Amino acid sequence: MFNTYRTRQLPQAAFLAASGAKFLRVENTGYKYRDLVFEDNDGSVERLADAYFKGASCPALKFYRALTELRIAITHATGVSRG
Repeated sequence: MFNTYRTRQLPQAAFLAASGAKFLRVENTGYKYRDLVFEDNDGSVERLADAYFKGASCPALKFYRALTELRIAITHATGVSRG
């Protein structure tokens, strides 16, 4: 079993963070996109990710804050700022 969950989808990552998943880091994959890595010791984040695709919801303000924090983390990891 893996102890991390990775996604390249920013909205899904924001949902996970807003739902309480612990964001660990941004990883360079060598391609245009980056992996957003979450701690997942017990498989609960993977189940939460599946719930996202089935239409699960989370509080809008938490989602917005998570989205903003993830964008900042990506900017710091890549050194690229978008206007």
